Amino acid sequence: MRIDIIDGKVEMQPEEYRAAIKALGFTQEGFAELVGAKPRTGQYWASVAVPPAVAFIVHMFQERPEIRDVGKKIAARRDADTNADGHKGGK
Repeated sequence: MRIDIIDGKVEMQPEEYRAAIKALGFTQEGFAELVGAKPRTGQYWASVAVPPAVAFIVHMFQERPEIRDVGKKIAARRDADTNADGHKGGK
């Protein structure tokens, strides 16, 4: 894994983002939601540009499996909290 730091910021190309998210077990949309963005934003990152903060989070997940596991637990809770009609927030 290559980590590019340009002007003090972590850089990642969209193709690197796509491969990393897939290897970590997330969808583009699911990862975007995990970090507080809209699902379509994850698609944008995968095709146009990855913000440095997102690249940093991806690299943290890659380097520290325990952080990745926390992210997966949060995503699982979020998914479980989505009720049958697709609305988030439970009841």
